[in-house]
Amino acid sequence: MVGSAGIGTLSEVAALKKPVILIPLPSAHQEANARAFEEQGAALVIQQGPSMDQELVQTAETLLADRSAQKMLGEQAHTFFLTDDGTELAKRILKTIPLPKRR
Repeated sequence: MVGSAGIGTLSEVAALKKPVILIPLPSAHQEANARAFEEQGAALVIQQGPSMDQELVQTAETLLADRSAQKMLGEQAHTFFLTDDGTELAKRILKTIPLPKRR
């Protein structure tokens, strides 16, 4: 897939375990979203600019030729961005913030 780095795109990519090349909107929250996915090995990121078209073609050709990279990106996105019913997120929160003891 090729898309922006909005929450809708990212959640669909993660839920479906799809490899993605993100092109975030400049000077917006999408840049932080894309950077987070890239740092987790969950996406390839291209910034908008004069060489964007050429970089997109090269990146897409490289990714299309590498099935293991495609699989890895999809799996990493799925692991990084939880898309279940909230159970896993709740577990992570409870590990970080313990509940007060009941009396």
